[in-house]
Amino acid sequence: MNRIGTIVALGALLLGTTAATLPAATAVDTSARAAAEPMPMDTSARAAAMVSPTGVLLATKNVDSVRRAADSPRGGEYCVKFNDSINYSSSVLVVTPMYGSAPSANVILKPPTAACGGEPNTVEVQTWSAAYARLKDSSFTIAVL
Repeated sequence: MNRIGTIVALGALLLGTTAATLPAATAVDTSARAAAEPMPMDTSARAAAMVSPTGVLLATKNVDSVRRAADSPRGGEYCVKFNDSINYSSSVLVVTPMYGSAPSANVILKPPTAACGGEPNTVEVQTWSAAYARLKDSSFTIAVL
């Protein structure tokens, strides 16, 4: 299994599915999902989402919205708002690059963050370019376990 296949399998395991049952939108083409409603996710995670590089919510479970951070002129910063039923303060949050995205390291910053306006039940996700060591737009998945 190559490196990308391993990442997909690990992400699928964390989301409680198999790589074979991941939605087609995870491949590379996320542009067609932009105008559509996000797909529901069938996962054992308490909350989960698949997010495009432009901040479009592609698939969701207990995630109300995703948007680009207000003070992010370079991109690579997103605000993920969880449903009010999710208390993630004592949970494990996992962020992984989505299949087809450029290699990146993803970091979660717990609130309150200025970039997300201190919104309740919201975390900031930063996606970084591993090659250039800077913020860069990238698709990702996030899960609350």
